[in-house]
Amino acid sequence: MTRMGSGGSDGGSGRGRSVLIHEFVTGGGLAGRDLPETLAAEGRAMRDALAGDFAAVPGVRVTMTIDDRLPARPGSWEVVRVGPGQEPDEFARLAAEADYTLVVAPESGGILFDRARILERLGARSLGSRSGAIAGAGNKLMAFDRFRRGGVRTPWTRAVVPEDGWPRRITFPVAELSRVCRFVEGPGPMAGLSPVQGVGLELEHPAVIKPVDGAGSAHTHLLTGLADWPDPGWRPEVAILQPWVEGVPKSLSMIVSPGGRPHVIGVSSQRAAVDRGRISYRGGAAPLPFGEGELRMASRVVRAIPGLMGWVGIDFVDDGRSEPIVLEVNPRPTTSLVAFVSLLGPGTLAGAWLSLLDGSRRSLPEGFFGPIRARIGRPIGFDADGTLDPDQEGIGS
Repeated sequence: MTRMGSGGSDGGSGRGRSVLIHEFVTGGGLAGRDLPETLAAEGRAMRDALAGDFAAVPGVRVTMTIDDRLPARPGSWEVVRVGPGQEPDEFARLAAEADYTLVVAPESGGILFDRARILERLGARSLGSRSGAIAGAGNKLMAFDRFRRGGVRTPWTRAVVPEDGWPRRITFPVAELSRVCRFVEGPGPMAGLSPVQGVGLELEHPAVIKPVDGAGSAHTHLLTGLADWPDPGWRPEVAILQPWVEGVPKSLSMIVSPGGRPHVIGVSSQRAAVDRGRISYRGGAAPLPFGEGELRMASRVVRAIPGLMGWVGIDFVDDGRSEPIVLEVNPRPTTSLVAFVSLLGPGTLAGAWLSLLDGSRRSLPEGFFGPIRARIGRPIGFDADGTLDPDQEGIGS
């Protein structure tokens, strides 16, 4: 481990507050191993945006971890270089020294959950979700159950175990498809059947298969017709199947304060590409207009998954009905954060984040949404790697 000093100041407020920004992929979590190109690019963009924004808050000192093989972007923060095998201990030590810690990490493999547990065992103050919420949101089967019980509109989700065989012909209960597919009616009206006769009726329908705890679009595939297992190199113990949902893919970003109060920052579009069945995330654009349906969705999601805190993203589909369809919840910073940091100006988002989580504010400050509202109709585009393009408009913008 090596340290590199910064040229920043404490804003004239003495020691001030210290914030540790730990992005797992580029912050030493994979030191000595190959870095996944896509996750590293997304992580780097979020890390740099967060470090710059928190460093712009008067009186806040920022420490940022970085893999010792990577170049460090110069800025008003201290950089701690992390080598092979050092990340768990260095993370714990730095978190114990900091006033606040913000972790950016994938849910897959329990990475984000484990870092949250370390913070809880240390008694460190986290700017993110509790470990229980990370487990509940990160496991998509568990999340589906919680969404259903919490009144959240969401696609029917089932587990598939590759070792037990693969059905090839993929069907879903008609009653479930009718919840999220506008062209499918429930059994009674569709076929002249009574509800009892319609029980068990299934319909072949395009499907999406993905990891039960995946982050981003890794191992996410669209299946149509008679489908073979999509990726011979990927054989998880369990995966999930969901019906493909027609509509406009979007993402809602919010800061959740202690006690489970959501503060919606904005909504962005999502761009995706499908290449030979493989779905990949390409970025999006922000901000988009939103209304009461999205606000109700955010409140229901937070009630369904207690312990969500800090930045939380909800991926959903807008199918034109009053209530959006929730696909998954990201209990951590997401790439759209880079666009909102740019829209709001230095220190605005980070300052609000700190004040909401330390209890000094119960709502976002007056005037916070001015720069966001000013860009409605003229969204800023962003790529999956966090590159901003003010002239690019994402699908659905």
